[in-house]
Amino acid sequence: MNKDTLEIRKSTEEFVWDMLEQEHGKLRVKVSHELRHEKLCAVIEGMAQAHINFTDNPSAVNWNLCITAMITYQYWKQKKVE
Repeated sequence: MNKDTLEIRKSTEEFVWDMLEQEHGKLRVKVSHELRHEKLCAVIEGMAQAHINFTDNPSAVNWNLCITAMITYQYWKQKKVE
């Protein structure tokens, strides 16, 4: 089984979490308070929009956007700050 096949088998949550960790490090890797606050504000707006989109059109794409927004919120909410 090659790497591309393994990536396809990951859940949306695992994929998003892995992408966040690649970009910003594990939860214990500290970031500035300002960066965390900026990311949290952006993801809260994204969650609101994802919810509106899913309510208007409960498609699989909009469902995955909701999941992506929620896992991103969880990551930034738990992220350590300096």
